[in-house]
Amino acid sequence: MADLGAKLKRFADGHGGFPASGWLSSPTDIAGRVLREYLTRSASLSVDKAVARQVIQDYCVDLSEPTITVRSIFQVDGFTAAYPFSLSDEIEVRPISQEDIKEQARGALVPFPYARPWLNSRDWICEVNKRGPRDTFEAVNWDSEGTRYIATTLALTSPGAAHLTLLRSQHASPFLAVGWKSGGEPTFTGRGGAPLHLAGQGIRVAQKLYPKVVSVLAGTGPQPLRLALGRLIAAAQRRETEDRLVDYVIGLESLLAPDTDRLETTIRFRLRGAALLPPHFGKHRERIDLMNKLYDVRSRAVHGGADKDTVVSYVAKAEDALRHVLRWFMDDSRWKNQPKAIVKELDQRMVQGGSKWAYPIS
Repeated sequence: MADLGAKLKRFADGHGGFPASGWLSSPTDIAGRVLREYLTRSASLSVDKAVARQVIQDYCVDLSEPTITVRSIFQVDGFTAAYPFSLSDEIEVRPISQEDIKEQARGALVPFPYARPWLNSRDWICEVNKRGPRDTFEAVNWDSEGTRYIATTLALTSPGAAHLTLLRSQHASPFLAVGWKSGGEPTFTGRGGAPLHLAGQGIRVAQKLYPKVVSVLAGTGPQPLRLALGRLIAAAQRRETEDRLVDYVIGLESLLAPDTDRLETTIRFRLRGAALLPPHFGKHRERIDLMNKLYDVRSRAVHGGADKDTVVSYVAKAEDALRHVLRWFMDDSRWKNQPKAIVKELDQRMVQGGSKWAYPIS
């Protein structure tokens, strides 16, 4: 084994560190990683030349790759789905396995304030294999922003109080074993209420929404939607009910009154919102009353005069309204249009309908 180790060190000395890797690796470190990978694969102290040759070959292939892959595992608590699914070719959502529990199990001694949570057979796992350029930290740092993308997609798809917690994130390559990270505060999709469940239709909606959410939040999609999406997920992280309601209503305002000065906001907010809310919010009069009440409660909350029970009774309705209005704006038929142009057309349609009511054709 000492001879094999010496040969591997000589090989590493001849190849140097990972070029343009974003960090320096000494030849001795690389030799140690190659040797460790050999021992892991061979599971024996005897020399297996075929295994050693394959490890060296894999190292050379890894060295020539322009990209790296970082594997991140998230616990998804308060969540169920009809079946495992993928949000992209890099993101898989599935029930936890016994292998996951063994690999990610929490130790008895926890030295960190945000330790990995306890795991059980009811949990779900979100596994991300993020690829990125070798000479940047794009893939390494993706987990914090990526968690926001995933949680926003789930919040936009369905109500429910799920949350994602990073269990482990590290390089997939055994030759880039430069450590790992875990923990941090969980990212919520909602607060209170039942767990978030996705039936088959919900899974298909989430798969369709995910690339749109990423494009908006990453700055490449329609930016007028960014504030509303940001408020939807920001509200889920807040502990105070009043703060959540304010976030939801501000998100609605950004979609329903982007072309309106302060004096006209209320009337356009309630009429446009009532027109876009689906039938389960009630009849036309009930929807207008709801939008009017949401705006009123939001104004009172901002100025410290909102009744706590009233806020509690309307916060879920505000969340649901923002979710449905956002989904309406993100429909394929309107996806690339500007909200100002969309609400202008909406006003024209409402006037057209009112004219038909006022002047019916006999």
